[in-house]
Amino acid sequence: MLDHERIYQLTHAQDWPALLALIHAHPQAAAQDDLVQRALATFEQAFFADLEDGALDVEQAEVLERFILLHSGGIYRLDDDRFAMLVVRLVEWHLDAGHERTARQYARFCPDREPCASLVAALESDSARVALEPRRVEVDHPARDRVHVSVTSPATEATHRLSLFKSDQEAAFFYAVRTVFQTYTPYPNVALSSLIDFEAIRDYLSEAERAYFFKGIVDCVLFDPHDDYRPVHFFELDSGHHDAPDRQAKDALKDRIIAAAGHRLYRVRPRTTPVTTDDFVATLRGVLGRSQPSDASVAPTL
Repeated sequence: MLDHERIYQLTHAQDWPALLALIHAHPQAAAQDDLVQRALATFEQAFFADLEDGALDVEQAEVLERFILLHSGGIYRLDDDRFAMLVVRLVEWHLDAGHERTARQYARFCPDREPCASLVAALESDSARVALEPRRVEVDHPARDRVHVSVTSPATEATHRLSLFKSDQEAAFFYAVRTVFQTYTPYPNVALSSLIDFEAIRDYLSEAERAYFFKGIVDCVLFDPHDDYRPVHFFELDSGHHDAPDRQAKDALKDRIIAAAGHRLYRVRPRTTPVTTDDFVATLRGVLGRSQPSDASVAPTL
């Protein structure tokens, strides 16, 4: 049976940890006993007044934990704002103390307030990564004694694939290049660093060109499959976006890098939109179907 005299003593002494422990041991009293309800109301007012004043100590943190248990168990209900305040302060205390795992557990009580929201989001992200953990198994095949093959199974039914092409015009140009140059292998959007030997040309490049070298890509490149897939022709598919000053500056960097490597860069810019694959085929055959210009000549504008 709950000792009423003990309730009076603990309330007068403001020994909140002991009071909450006593009430938590007699949960029915909080709902049925007027003295217990008055004691809890007194505690609530005093505790929240102190709580707003400053940082928590270990004893206050323990009181918060006990109060959250009383609330979540339906033994003594706080209003939503006060309960959220309890949770947020307790989560912040555990984070400061380096108890991230415990902080995440309490953050679930109040997932719409910071820092609880960030912790819950991180926890859900971690759970998703665990759920999507791929499984790798060895594949049995006739040459297994000489070649090992393993396969990682999909972690989801979705494919999440992207096209290599950034636009329909890039795709149309690529198919035109493939049609015109059937003995070469075309690839779209190739990194400059995959095409050109940086160390061989670095002394010819400015500081800005060196910085751009590892960021720039070329819209379409033709490779020679009979020469270890070395690049043969370089193409850029320009548009009105290339009239912007910042794009013109980047285009100039790319022009100089490719020129320093001993290659021509053909810039192709449609005058109307859309331009079809057939239009690009006619353009490529008209320009590159002729003999290549000498190094001293100017490459024709497409």
